[in-house]
Amino acid sequence: MFASPQSCSADLLKSAPAASGYLSAQWAIQDFRLNVVNGQIKAAMLALTEPPEKFVAQYDCKNHQLISLEKQVDEVKPVQPVVPPLNIASVQQCLKMAGHDPGMIDGVSGLRTRTALLNFQKSAGLPATGVADDETRMALKPCLVRPSLPLSGR
Repeated sequence: MFASPQSCSADLLKSAPAASGYLSAQWAIQDFRLNVVNGQIKAAMLALTEPPEKFVAQYDCKNHQLISLEKQVDEVKPVQPVVPPLNIASVQQCLKMAGHDPGMIDGVSGLRTRTALLNFQKSAGLPATGVADDETRMALKPCLVRPSLPLSGR
């Protein structure tokens, strides 16, 4: 007969520090599953270090032996660039500064603004849509992130 899940998990907690190199760290079992067929326990564990380290352990309860202890590395997600908010007047001002005349800086996306956007997009190698989409605003970002632009230029 195999040890109870509680005594088996206690044995695992005793084995983990030496196997991991975190001898003085406290450990916590977050989740475990006991495989009754062969008396093994699989556990998600946490070494309470700073910062905490995650591990997955496999332990043989019958033979009181640690089978494996693997450190889990969180997947690093790429940071998405911050797209400036859509403010047509600012886009018009930036288009004008870039040499693409949007007409009156009035905050309205009219025909001249859309034509200026098309011309800017073509010159920047972007898909020519005539719309201030995320990709276009990213290309205009150096101008768009400046402090508030005046609505002058009429």
